[in-house]
Amino acid sequence: MARPGFTSTVRRIRVVNRERSRWSPLLTVWLPVAVIVAGVVLWRLTRTGEPEVQAVQRPLSTRTLTWICDSGHSFQAPGQISPRTCQTCNAPAFPASDIECPTHGAITVQLMFEAAPVDPDRPQYAQYRIPSGSWTALETLVKCPRCGAACRWLSVDPLYNRR
Repeated sequence: MARPGFTSTVRRIRVVNRERSRWSPLLTVWLPVAVIVAGVVLWRLTRTGEPEVQAVQRPLSTRTLTWICDSGHSFQAPGQISPRTCQTCNAPAFPASDIECPTHGAITVQLMFEAAPVDPDRPQYAQYRIPSGSWTALETLVKCPRCGAACRWLSVDPLYNRR
């Protein structure tokens, strides 16, 4: 029975399946990740290349080098491009460095520099030799003067301060 002043209306409520879509959380997480990955891949494919990093090189005159003459006398003196005169025997002396051959072990070599075309105070390597040996043009790899095997710098590289 209906009460006076009230109308009897029945509201019907439809109950819908309350399960959430399985795709919603997946799209929320994986879609931004996929966009970021696609952006990084696109960026890597379209860039022009790595910028070349130049090695920092101090002027040779600011470095103290070990100099060795053909008689075997050694002394410390500031670097320069031309040979120095040995303080003991007045023979020409050249900067020395150590390399390591896989067969012969540590070898002391004399170095000869030449002025770089751009900046004369920042030389580049030209030749090397074992003391009293013949000069060999210095390429990208230092080779053993005895057997020709590839060597590595054993002491610090006098120009670039690295091994």
